[in-house]
Amino acid sequence: MTLTDQRGIAGGRNKLSETIVQKVVDQINKIPRYKSHYRREKTDSDFLPPGTTIQKMYEVYCSEENNPISIASYKIIFYSKFNLRMKPLKKDTCNTCDRLKIQMDNEKDFEKREELKVKHSEHLELAEGSQKLRRQHFKTAKENEDYECLTFDLEKTLPLPRIPTNIVFYKRQLWVYNAGVHSGKKELGYCYVWIEGEAGRGSQEVGSCLLKHIQHQVSPTVKHLILRNDVVVKIEISI
Repeated sequence: MTLTDQRGIAGGRNKLSETIVQKVVDQINKIPRYKSHYRREKTDSDFLPPGTTIQKMYEVYCSEENNPISIASYKIIFYSKFNLRMKPLKKDTCNTCDRLKIQMDNEKDFEKREELKVKHSEHLELAEGSQKLRRQHFKTAKENEDYECLTFDLEKTLPLPRIPTNIVFYKRQLWVYNAGVHSGKKELGYCYVWIEGEAGRGSQEVGSCLLKHIQHQVSPTVKHLILRNDVVVKIEISI
């Protein structure tokens, strides 16, 4: 007697209906997305807002659906129907380190790869030397009344508001900017915050925050002011 394979003949009793699948697709389509500004030539994928995860998307879906499907089925629909990526919130990375790492990973020639490694090591030594100099400037600012050292930087933009209400999940949130200034003399950090509707995030805005800080927070006894950030290693001003 010859046996035949009977699997799949009944036709997938657990298969999701087109109506259920379409509900999930519609829910995912309502979530805002954007193109990567720096990687457009390397990927056609759209990116979901920072901090978005499949778990969060599924939780919102469950709160809106009376008879939700399982998270496993939700993931299958997400991966099969969409070409979306999730960009986690990260600290800023150094452009030079990123560029050299990509070049080293893709360089086939051994000698050229070694040259890139030497350049990377020299770059790291320069960065470490800059950090040592910053610590020295902070020490000088604490010990001398007429010295001050300020470090400043524009923080990564943050979405506002950060609340769990479902409708906010589908809206384009307001971007908040924060220019941080740290005083080496006082060992205090100051935040100058504004929203995207009030001003941009260019050099004039950051410079205005820095000028306001100098006018209101730097002691009149300071005669030598050192400004440092991740772009300009050092600016020294004698008042």
